[in-house]
Amino acid sequence: MATDELRAKFLEIIRANNAPPIDPTAELSAFVGNDILWTFESDTDNWEAFLKAIGVPWVVRKMPGMMPAKGKEPDCSCKIDDQGNLTRFFFDNKTKKPVMEPEVFTLGESKKSDFSGSYMETVTWSGGVMQRSSSVPESTARTESWTYVSGSSLVDISLALDEAGDVKCAYVCRYKPKA
Repeated sequence: MATDELRAKFLEIIRANNAPPIDPTAELSAFVGNDILWTFESDTDNWEAFLKAIGVPWVVRKMPGMMPAKGKEPDCSCKIDDQGNLTRFFFDNKTKKPVMEPEVFTLGESKKSDFSGSYMETVTWSGGVMQRSSSVPESTARTESWTYVSGSSLVDISLALDEAGDVKCAYVCRYKPKA
């Protein structure tokens, strides 16, 4: 699927699922001091369902205990403090126990994470946008993700790229302030 076709399909699926408009300049004040939990809002939030919907044979290996199942408790939460720093927490969605130390990102900071050698990620936190580049060892493909403030949630858009840098698939999900 050509990049332009994929982007058009991506926007069509986002619209079909009533995803909110993305506003990278929105204020983060609603999130300060609150937990922001990874929540499934539509079928586009599931890798397999999304890929099947757009007909792209792409699979990213799941990490045991690190990927939430639809309708289950999330495995990742974020918190933004009053200085604008971001903390990500990771926990097993069955036992609710932490699976690794929390990651803290100061404004403008970029750092690399290695999830037991099975998944590598570089995260940059700019205060309004969290950008992530990730890969798995057995693949030359990678994903590029951006998280923006949008209304009362953070919208996460991820694109999967092949070795040549062409977009192969995409998905959208949302973080919402804990009720």
